[in-house]
Amino acid sequence: MNTIFIAYTFLVIAAIAILFLSVKYTFLTKILKLKEWGLVLCGMVVLSIGVSLINIGKDVNSKLTTEFKVPKDFYSDAEYMNDSVNLDDATLFNHLLLMRVDFPEVILCQAKIESAQYKSELFKRNNNLFGMKVSTSRATTAGFGRAGYKEYPNWRESVTDYVLWQLSHNVSKMTKSEYIQFLGKIYAEDPKYTAKIKDMLTKINFDKLKEYER
Repeated sequence: MNTIFIAYTFLVIAAIAILFLSVKYTFLTKILKLKEWGLVLCGMVVLSIGVSLINIGKDVNSKLTTEFKVPKDFYSDAEYMNDSVNLDDATLFNHLLLMRVDFPEVILCQAKIESAQYKSELFKRNNNLFGMKVSTSRATTAGFGRAGYKEYPNWRESVTDYVLWQLSHNVSKMTKSEYIQFLGKIYAEDPKYTAKIKDMLTKINFDKLKEYER
């Protein structure tokens, strides 16, 4: 049982007992009048409530300072939003593997092409890895844009939006070769887009980048 509750109950009982005795025995009433004993009772009750509230406050404060400490590996919003400057092939590729996306190797090549090796102004300004333009015809993670292109709070949101784009085109039913050809037809205006992806696929050692299995 709660210690504070026990103490509070004891004080109330003691105050009632003192008041009862002051009425029952005349020698007590000679010392203090009934009205004065009533004031004593009220004072004791108020005091016990005050002690109870103080202890509850200390308990809450203790929980706030011990149970809810921010872990050392917690990323603040600022760190999470500005981590685009640290993006590299390994980080992106393993994020794609963890998301279990279709054709992660192709997506990595696309990101490198569209973001100019993670150095384009669009990527730095909008966290837009894939040159995605504002769209209202499909599910998306970006509800706003800048200069006609989608703007994301971080590059991970850009990846998630790309996956939603894949789902809207039933990419899972395609082979890897079919997907590359599909990208060349509808994704970019560059006639060499398909050739660039195929060439990059032969130059990247994906096994060396891999940290996680799909």
